[in-house]
Amino acid sequence: MSTIVEEIARVLWLQHWMSEHEERLNRDPEHELPWRGGGQTDERLPPTPSGALIDAGRIVGMVEDRASLQIDACWARALKRDGRDWEQLNEYDTKESKEEFAYCVAMMALGTGVSWMDDHEDWDLEVPQVESMHMPEVFAELRCGTCDTDACHEWENCDECRQPVCLECRPHPEFLCHGCRDKRGEG
Repeated sequence: MSTIVEEIARVLWLQHWMSEHEERLNRDPEHELPWRGGGQTDERLPPTPSGALIDAGRIVGMVEDRASLQIDACWARALKRDGRDWEQLNEYDTKESKEEFAYCVAMMALGTGVSWMDDHEDWDLEVPQVESMHMPEVFAELRCGTCDTDACHEWENCDECRQPVCLECRPHPEFLCHGCRDKRGEG
């Protein structure tokens, strides 16, 4: 799967996840926002669900249809408009550039006002605004992978599979869910 599609899915999921937490905070002032208290928001983000990949694929398909180009060719065209050649980029810069492009495409699709053209040369990239139709209920997704309790307040991602695990189940020194501990024979 394309890095661009995966990153669009991650951004869609991140935006949905944060929005759901903010809405829950509006209903319940006691709700703790997972990204408060330091650390990157991405560190607290559960794995990207398949619904986000479906939505990302749908967005990419519409962009490709409008541009008559594959999404990676759209990215290459965007770089060319900036006077950059993707073939001259090292692996790190390629990944960073694709992630930035994907972030902007996702934000354009969500209608946030963020656009690739904010910081880059303008071109005829058409990104339709869409609603995420396949996103799961955030709090239904956030169940501890070890004890199956609601893991939305205090949890971390398993160091190996990135599944949510509540802090009460966190073993020391590593942070592994029950399944990953079992695979290692540490269950």
